[in-house]
Amino acid sequence: MIPGSGGTQRALRLMGMTRGKLFMMTGQRISAERAEAWGLITRAVPDEGLDEAVSALAGELAERAPLALRTLKMVLNRGAEAPLETALELERKAYAWLRSTHDYAEGVTAFLEKRPRTTAGGSRGSRTPVVRTDPRQSRGRARCRQGVGSRRPHGAGGALRLLRRRLGR
Repeated sequence: MIPGSGGTQRALRLMGMTRGKLFMMTGQRISAERAEAWGLITRAVPDEGLDEAVSALAGELAERAPLALRTLKMVLNRGAEAPLETALELERKAYAWLRSTHDYAEGVTAFLEKRPRTTAGGSRGSRTPVVRTDPRQSRGRARCRQGVGSRRPHGAGGALRLLRRRLGR
């Protein structure tokens, strides 16, 4: 039996060829400490400290701008699968798009005024209401048809096309 659901390729990319082959071919287990040292997991914590560690991380992330976090996650995930040149272009376009948002302006103003930010993660103001012409139609499809949103792009190329549309280029 071999690892499935993409396990061979994900492990290879995370561990490297030598370690990946060793542990997949022998079936050896990896301790949490070793997995943390190799970068396979973010942080190893004892069972009794798991809830506290999760709450602390969730609290830290909740203090960040949601729009920036969503964009960062998309850039990281899609950029990891793309050639470096494409990933750098994706990063540049995402950064430029974020600079055009109310969140960015509020973040800079709050920083300069030495106060906490007050935005809730919006991009350019309030959301446009969506009218469903067909009650069986999904909200996402209604948004696409009305030009309010777009379907989720696939891969770095799709993400670049989405950012180009948002930037009007």
